[in-house]
Amino acid sequence: MDKKRALLNSLTSIGLRVVSVILNFFALRALVHMLGVDYQGFTQLFNSIFGVLTIVEVGFAGAIAFCLYDPILKEDKEKVAAYYHYLRRIYIVIGIIILASGAVAGALLPFLSKGAEVTWDIYLSYAAYLLGTGCVYFFSAKGTLLAAYKENYKKDLASSLATIVQHVLQIIFAYVYPNFLLFSSFSLVNLALQYVLLWAGTRNHKDIFQLSGTISPEEKKEVFKLIRGNLLHRISGIFANSLDTILISSVISVTVLGHYSNYATISTALVNVLGAGISAMVSVIGHAYKSQGKEAFKRYFDIMSMGGFLLSSVVYVGFAAASTPFVSFFYGSEFTEGWPLVLSLSTASFVNLYAWVSATFRDASGLFKEDMAVPVATAIAHLILKLSLVFAFGILGVTWANVIVYCLVSIPGTTYFLYKKVFATKFDMTCVFMILMPFLFLGEASLSLYLTSLFSLAPAAQFVANGFIGVGIAAAVSGGFCLCSKPTRRWGIGFTRKIFARSTQ
Repeated sequence: MDKKRALLNSLTSIGLRVVSVILNFFALRALVHMLGVDYQGFTQLFNSIFGVLTIVEVGFAGAIAFCLYDPILKEDKEKVAAYYHYLRRIYIVIGIIILASGAVAGALLPFLSKGAEVTWDIYLSYAAYLLGTGCVYFFSAKGTLLAAYKENYKKDLASSLATIVQHVLQIIFAYVYPNFLLFSSFSLVNLALQYVLLWAGTRNHKDIFQLSGTISPEEKKEVFKLIRGNLLHRISGIFANSLDTILISSVISVTVLGHYSNYATISTALVNVLGAGISAMVSVIGHAYKSQGKEAFKRYFDIMSMGGFLLSSVVYVGFAAASTPFVSFFYGSEFTEGWPLVLSLSTASFVNLYAWVSATFRDASGLFKEDMAVPVATAIAHLILKLSLVFAFGILGVTWANVIVYCLVSIPGTTYFLYKKVFATKFDMTCVFMILMPFLFLGEASLSLYLTSLFSLAPAAQFVANGFIGVGIAAAVSGGFCLCSKPTRRWGIGFTRKIFARSTQ
């Protein structure tokens, strides 16, 4: 596996997204303080609607990227060009469909915004966000090409820098001229900047753009086989993420969604940042899958499973302990929620982030064309549980539904197919850890919440103290369990020896 490129892609993705997320917090803080919490609710609702609309993409990017691994390894540039131009034409159609369907969905805003009045500026703000979302597809094929060449860092550089500029402008103008339409319109600046940066990032692939080629009927058939599986996983992802916000907004209220978003924005941002760092290695792992044996591929999975568990535990036990004082300090004490919501949201986010590990290996091996039963079962379970529990338990019903589905359907299902179809081996100690991990997390998070409730400090000091307690507990407990895994222990010993050898040279 190309470890240097994997590290570059992951660190670039995580580093830039961390900056973007921090600025997003300040942008939302300015929005809440200057215009009110309802506008944060509308922003979250818009994002969820657009998340549903992305189903139109149906997974072409992942399918084409997987098909590109072979011609890239063989340096068959004509075939690479054929796949690229094929995807570019499809993406133009997808962008038009998203813009048209998004315009129709805008008419439903009054029905999805319980307890809030949808005025003309809300409609225009929605239109600005829609343009920023739909028009990206007119040049997204360039990003897919970069990912297939293991140059995810260039793709992430373009999207993250554009987002950073957007948030900086939003923060400045929210205080200078507080207007939701102006706040939303900076998504168009993001769009223009992404185009320029992607164009610059793909200049060394100009020969691909100038070549032409054809895809055989068999190759198109293979693409659509991959797409069918990818589409189902996309639908499953929509039910797992976007459905939450839409249900809370339409069944409870936009105001409640705004309060919930103060926590959910943080947890979702952490999932997206760290998950993007994990998924940035898909192309590198995909190349390893094509060029190395199943034994090596399985070893990578064992190590990343344990590492993903440790990372997810540290992040979300820390989140469980420190999120309430952070919200109190950053937004105001009137926006804080009780420990039941914090525990349920932390657990749901933990299993969501952990699921990125198995999903990365699924995408890298092209398994998404064979495990189609998993996303179908996942989507059905999400729909049934969330519609049932939201009326009985409100937001807690939605968050615990996520935990149940991830732990009982999504993660076990993907892991089963990986072992059966890709690794061709029996279940082992890694599977045992994957069964135990939600119980370990609940124990760590509950202990952290109990210990941090025993003392009271100023919000900023409480945030720091709680964070240290939560992260310390997770690092000690989860780190100990990870060392029980032989592949992880061997990797850790080898890595430590290398570091020690370099330091003594």
